[in-house]
Amino acid sequence: MVTLGAVPIPLTVHLSRGSDFSCVLHSNSGDWPDSAEITLEVGTETWTAELAGPDATFTVDQDDVDTAIAAGPRHVRLWYTDGELRLLWGYANAVTVHG
Repeated sequence: MVTLGAVPIPLTVHLSRGSDFSCVLHSNSGDWPDSAEITLEVGTETWTAELAGPDATFTVDQDDVDTAIAAGPRHVRLWYTDGELRLLWGYANAVTVHG
């Protein structure tokens, strides 16, 4: 058997009405490349992480969170992009909404 490609990891995403969303992804293998970008697609919304050293930090204002919740997101995708390389790192088929 030959296996090609990578399988994205399942994600669990929790959003709370009226609250900011904050999440930090930490690279155990060193700093993120300057050319890299990490994004989280929540339904039709796209949130971009700030990369600083080994940390990729998502900081999303509550108004943007509420907008995403109101749209009824049906999926979440976590993407890593670096130049021509675009990898789907993780996915969720639903979002858990609190509040």
